Amino acid sequence: YFLKEFLKDNKDDLKACVYGLLLMQLNESGLFFCVPFDDVGINILFQSFKAVSTDSEMNQDLSFAYESLSKLREHKEDSEEYIQALKGIEESLAKLKKYIKG
Repeated sequence: YFLKEFLKDNKDDLKACVYGLLLMQLNESGLFFCVPFDDVGINILFQSFKAVSTDSEMNQDLSFAYESLSKLREHKEDSEEYIQALKGIEESLAKLKKYIKG
């Protein structure tokens, strides 16, 4: 219940969507994690999700979102790569919203 509410409340925040969806998918697979809401925690969840995921579409969507977040951290704000990462963030949010019920 908490994760569903967390996702509904943060559906416009890509980092929160990725974190919440990864936790929810791992929980549904019978894996329970208690990791911080930071880059390290998301990386742990993402690597675990990739290892157990059977939903190739969701895997692709979350992979794209994770890569967009990573690119945003890696580039300077005025660079072309940063602007492309922002566009990737917008596209990722649109893709991930279909997994957020409610």
